[in-house]
Amino acid sequence: NSSPMKSATQNQWTSFGEIDLRPSLGTALTQSTLFNTQDSQSVSFTHSRLMRVGRWSRFFPEIPKVTNASTKGRIRCRHAVSEPDPGKDFFTNMPDTSPLNTIQRWLQAVITHPDGVRAGIDSPTARQLVEVTPVDVEQVILPSREMTSLDRLQIYGRAYFGRLLECLAAQFPAMQHAAGEVAFNGLAFGYLVDHPSKSYSLSSLGNSFDEYLAATRPPRSDDVDPLTPDFADFLIELARLERVYAEVFDGPGPERSTTLNLNVLAGLSPQQFADSRMVFHSCVRLLELQFPVHEYATAIRRKLEPTPPIARPIHLVVTRRDYIVRRFEVTKLQFQLLTSLMKGETVGGTLMQLLTEPTTDAATLQTDLQSWFRDWSAAPLFAELVRDVPEVTI
Repeated sequence: NSSPMKSATQNQWTSFGEIDLRPSLGTALTQSTLFNTQDSQSVSFTHSRLMRVGRWSRFFPEIPKVTNASTKGRIRCRHAVSEPDPGKDFFTNMPDTSPLNTIQRWLQAVITHPDGVRAGIDSPTARQLVEVTPVDVEQVILPSREMTSLDRLQIYGRAYFGRLLECLAAQFPAMQHAAGEVAFNGLAFGYLVDHPSKSYSLSSLGNSFDEYLAATRPPRSDDVDPLTPDFADFLIELARLERVYAEVFDGPGPERSTTLNLNVLAGLSPQQFADSRMVFHSCVRLLELQFPVHEYATAIRRKLEPTPPIARPIHLVVTRRDYIVRRFEVTKLQFQLLTSLMKGETVGGTLMQLLTEPTTDAATLQTDLQSWFRDWSAAPLFAELVRDVPEVTI
C-alpha cells in the first residue's frame, strides 16, 4: 500500500544550490510550504526559504569530503614561540607548562574551530597559547616540499569534523535518509558547533541532537495550524527515537540483573497487587510521538526506501532483551498506566485514576490487566515489585 503522501512528483529530485533534498512529497513546491503541511498530506520545502529560517539554514556548503591523507600531511612542530598558559598534567593533576602541552592545546583549538584553521589560529584561545597568525604559522608548524603549513593543518581540521559527521550519520541513519545527506550534514555541523564533543567516548556525541533540532527548528507559516505536525516535527522525532535506541543499547539492561517473575504477580492477592509499586528496568523508555517514526526507522535499517508517513498519535515502549533493543506500540490507556507506574504510583492508585476517565470501561480494564502485565513482565519491563506495608499503630 502506498503512502497517502505519495505524489506524481515522488521520483523527481529537486536540487536547490548546495542543498540536495528529498523529492517533493506534496502537490506544490512553494516558498510557503517549507516544513509545513498544507492538508496533512503535503510536505515540501525549498532552498530559498531554507536559507531564511534561522539556524536550520546553517548548512556550511564548504564542509569537505574526507579522503585518506598521505604521510606528507603529517605535522612536525617547532617549540612554542611564547610562554605557555599553564595546564594540568593528566596523571598528577599538577600544572603542566611544558612546550608539548602548549602545542597540543593550541593544535586542538586550531583544528576544532568551526570556521576553519585560519580562524582557529586567530581565535583568542589559540592566541593565548601561541602568539602566531596564519601568515607566520610556519614558526610552529613546518611546511613540507609540497604543502604549506596551513594546508597541513587543514587536513586535520577537515578530518576532525568529517569523522564526527560520520559518527552522527551512523547513529541517525533514518534521520539522515529523511533529510538528505547534505541537509543532514548541515544540521549536524550546526549541532557540533553548539555542542562540541567533550567526552572520551563518541557514543555520547548525539545525546542532545534532537533537543538542538527542536530548539532551532524553523518557524511555521502563519497560514498553517500550529497544532498540525509538519516535516520538521517528523525529523525531530526521528532523531529523538534514534537517540533513545542508542541510549538503550549502550546503557544497563536486564541481562545481568533481576527481573520480576510472573509467578510473583500470580501469587498476590488483589489487595496486595493494588498496594504494589513496579520498579522498571533502567532501559525502559516511554515515548509519546506524533508520527510512526519507529516504522520508518525499521524500514531504513532493512535497506528499504520508505516515504515519510502521515501523522498519527503513537504510544511507544522501548526496552532491551538479550542485548537487542526492542519496541512495541501500546494503546493510550496502557501508556497512561505505564507512565503512572513509572512515576512510582501504586497499581491501585493508578487504576483509580484511570477509572475516572469517561472512556475507561471498568469491566474491560479488569479483564485486560492480567494479559497486559503478563506481556510486560515478559518484555521485560519490570525489575521488581515493591509492596506498601500499612503502618500499624500500637
